[in-house]
Amino acid sequence: AVDGASGSGKGTIASEVAKFVINRGYNVEIIGLDWFLKDKPWRTAIEKIVVGETLTDKDRDLLGDLANTIMAGQPYMAEEGFWHQDRVLKLLQDLADFRRSSEESTTLVAPDVYIRGEPQRTNKEIKLKKDGGKKGLVVIVEGKYAFREELVGFYDLRYRINDSADRTKAKFEMRTRQTNPNSADRQMKFYDIGLIPPY
Repeated sequence: AVDGASGSGKGTIASEVAKFVINRGYNVEIIGLDWFLKDKPWRTAIEKIVVGETLTDKDRDLLGDLANTIMAGQPYMAEEGFWHQDRVLKLLQDLADFRRSSEESTTLVAPDVYIRGEPQRTNKEIKLKKDGGKKGLVVIVEGKYAFREELVGFYDLRYRINDSADRTKAKFEMRTRQTNPNSADRQMKFYDIGLIPPY
């Protein structure tokens, strides 16, 4: 598993490791924990509160009572709640069950996943083969909070990316301004007060 702060290069490292392992004869699958992010409008409503922007009625409806528990301008320490942690745990458990089974292949389904840049959520099929004429199967899990206590037992190897805070922030900003130009200013304010303090 590869863990690290937002913008630290987890996906890039996972992709490079996958290329290396594929060239050595293994089947490889990458599971991105961002697949399990909660809906963007819900996350945006939290960002708005934290950075001091006014919520719309729709934002308040999305958050319900949670809106009254978040203080504007204060560090937001509950970012782990941006992910459907129960879905992450289920997929890793299903993967572990497959690894222990006598089955040679299977298809796992991650429901309602978020894929950066895609207009809507979708179900993600993960086709796994233990052998398939190759040396075996390597699954790389990459994502922020991959090392949560209930998840670490699923991994054979763990790597945490530690990069300079300035470089990580710059990479996050480049990606954010490219993929979400209309909300990039707010997301960068939230980065300092909501993405860094809890991690």
